[in-house]
Amino acid sequence: MIKAPRKPWVIAVQASLVLLLASVLVGPRAGPAHAQNAMAPSAEQLAAARDVLEATGAVKKLDVIIDHLANQMRQSLLIKKPEHSKEIDQVIGDIAGRFKPRKTELVDRIADVYARRLSLADLKSISQFYRSEVGTRFAGLLPDITQEAWQAGQYWSADIGRDMEAAARLEFDKRNITF
Repeated sequence: MIKAPRKPWVIAVQASLVLLLASVLVGPRAGPAHAQNAMAPSAEQLAAARDVLEATGAVKKLDVIIDHLANQMRQSLLIKKPEHSKEIDQVIGDIAGRFKPRKTELVDRIADVYARRLSLADLKSISQFYRSEVGTRFAGLLPDITQEAWQAGQYWSADIGRDMEAAARLEFDKRNITF
């Protein structure tokens, strides 16, 4: 099956959803650990949380986001000044390279969230899972699963909205109220 190229915003959303979904998936296990970790997490917890993000593939996805943001900027500038394509390519390439190290800012922030909510043992278990054969496969499939789940949610909410509106209209008709 040939897949259509993904739009930059789709990839950005998917990468964000990977991080968010990973948070949601481990969230239910976070109850007692959250209470224990109300204080600042230890350096070991932060390192374990970063390892979780690395193991899930989320860190690699951040490079893709930066590349797509740079490409969007490049495309926008080329529309305005196509005669400067060589300079635009050079400048945008240089800038994208300079901003890639900033992904650690987001990784550190998310690692802090994980480390405050999960025990060190939980973080190590999660990382171990994502480094396992099934965890690696799951992490690879997660962007597509997330996209399909999002689409399913969109269809479901549209169906529910339509059905609720029809039910409300029937009730209002019974009361001789028209809109």
